[in-house]
Amino acid sequence: MLGRLLLRVLITGAMLWLMVRVLPGFSVDYAREPEVIGIAALLLALINATIGPILMVLTLPLRVLTLGLFTIVVNAGLLMLVDHWVDGLTIDGFGWALVGAVVFGLGSAILSALVSAGRRRRW
Repeated sequence: MLGRLLLRVLITGAMLWLMVRVLPGFSVDYAREPEVIGIAALLLALINATIGPILMVLTLPLRVLTLGLFTIVVNAGLLMLVDHWVDGLTIDGFGWALVGAVVFGLGSAILSALVSAGRRRRW
């Protein structure tokens, strides 16, 4: 279980680093970039592992009504929460958090698929 959490933190960190580089609405204190991204990745991975599933259950009616698109809103809210808690990470509003949630979701799905495909090949 600890290995999966560490892998999730690494994937989350890679996606946060990419979003800071690609999305103009995301910025980081570049003097402390590795520290800020590391803390934000750990916090976001822990939030997604604990609070995320609870929010997904609580918002189930809205997610069903919107055919799952409300999940992006929940993930954007979690990104904004991390932005609020981590000093040095800045997201310029909820609109950019929505864009970040889409990029984060797609990118982490691709990275997770690549990592799991790599694991299957080794065995």
